[in-house]
Amino acid sequence: MQSKLLADENIPWPLVRLLRNTGIDMVWIPETAYRGASDKEIVDLANSNRRTIAIGRPEGQCAPAREPWGSRCWPLMSLG
Repeated sequence: MQSKLLADENIPWPLVRLLRNTGIDMVWIPETAYRGASDKEIVDLANSNRRTIAIGRPEGQCAPAREPWGSRCWPLMSLG
């Protein structure tokens, strides 16, 4: 089963393009009506479309536990 990703606004366009070119099904938030949406709206969108959220964060920095997806992070790749 192929992964379906929802990339937030912090994922750089060149990475989105690269992953799409390898056949990954990726929706990029800036290309949707959800640009600037709250984290909860993004989580709801991902859940309703059965997509995994790809979040861009500086290397070594995970989301705080108070965020809807918890305190874990799994970077796609190091960009630094």
